[in-house]
Amino acid sequence: MESFVSFILFFLLFYFLFKFIWRRYKLSILKYVSKKFQQNIHKRFQQEFHQKYTDQNEPFITSTKKNSRKTNKNHKVGEYVDFEEVE
Repeated sequence: MESFVSFILFFLLFYFLFKFIWRRYKLSILKYVSKKFQQNIHKRFQQEFHQKYTDQNEPFITSTKKNSRKTNKNHKVGEYVDFEEVE
C-alpha cells in the first residue's frame, strides 16, 4: 500500500513538473523540433538530388537481354458449355 501511494505521488510530481516545463519552454522546444525536422528534410533532399544528378554523368547502359517472361496469349483455358433449361 505504501508503494502505491509513493507511485501516485511521484506520478503527480512528474506530471506537474512536465506541465510547468512545457508551459515555460513550449515555444523554444517547438522551434528546436521544427528546425531539426527541416534540417533532416533538407539533408534527404540533398542526398536524393546528388544521387540523381551524379548518376547521369555515367554512360547509359542498355540491356540487350530480351524479356525472359514469355506470355502465351493463345493458351486454351477451357471449353464453352451451353446449358439448356429443363422444365
